[in-house]
Formats: sequence, C-alpha cells, structure tokens
Amino acid sequence: MLDTYVPSPAERLPRDSVKVMVMQELLGSIVTLGVLGGVFALYSYFSWPEWVAWVLLGLAILIVLLTIPSLITPFFKYKNTRYGVTEEFLLIKTGALKQTEQVIPMAKISAVSTKQGMMMRKYKMMSISVQTTGSNYAMPFLYEKEAKSLRNKIAHYAKIEEVEAE
Repeated sequence: MLDTYVPSPAERLPRDSVKVMVMQELLGSIVTLGVLGGVFALYSYFSWPEWVAWVLLGLAILIVLLTIPSLITPFFKYKNTRYGVTEEFLLIKTGALKQTEQVIPMAKISAVSTKQGMMMRKYKMMSISVQTTGSNYAMPFLYEKEAKSLRNKIAHYAKIEEVEAE
C-alpha cells in the first residue's frame, strides 16, 4: 500500500483575478449585444418580417439574463480555486458546489505553457496550461512573475526539456 502524503493545495488566485474575469464576461456580452444591435439595424433597414424583431429581442433578453450569473461566478472561482506544486505533484482544487481536487504526477506532465489575453495583459496576468498524455489542466489568472516562476518550477520538476524552434 502506498503511503505517499499529498498535501492539499494552499495557494490562491490573486484578488485582481475577479476584476479580470468580470471584465472578460462583460466585454463578451457587450460585443454580442452590439452584434445583435447591428442585426436589428439591418432588420429596420431591409424591412424584414416582424417575427425577426421578436427573435432579436428574445436573444437580447437571454444574453442579459445569462450575463448576470456569469458576473457572480468569478467570486466563487476566486474563493474556491487553490493550487500547489511539490517535487512529485501538481495540485489543483476547484469548485464551489462540486469540489474537485486533482493530483497530477510530475512524471505524467509532458508540456507546460503560459498564455495571456488582452485583458490579462492589462493586469499583468497569465494562465498556465499543463498537458499530460490524456488531459489538459489550467491554472488561470496568476500574476506574470508568479506564472513564469510556477511554469519553470513545473517544467523543472517534470523534467521537461526546452525544444528549440527550427
């Protein structure tokens, strides 16, 4: 029987991650509503049938209703997401209602990368993506310095060699 001690992950996401998640959701909703507004202008210009206006109105209401919960979930993600790294494991804990704690052995990690979107760049944040043979795992919204350090630490522990581009 294995007696390997695996600690619970303790590191939290930065507080600014809530701002970034909320702004990303709002931006997506605003763009979608803008596109719907453009289609509504086309409806008016081309005198399309009246039912098209009702469909567009229904879609606009649906987008607004779906935006409300998506503005609340970042607070739960911030509160309930934890991560940690040991020499043997990468630990990720997520979920408010249904908690998931993932223990990824360093020996199974084949690649680790960082990614940064427009909104994350403004707040100097990055997401880390870890690939194993069968799955992908993500730790979103870490400060750049911390994300790069964590990426390098994971790559070192997982013995991932840097491949030069040809």
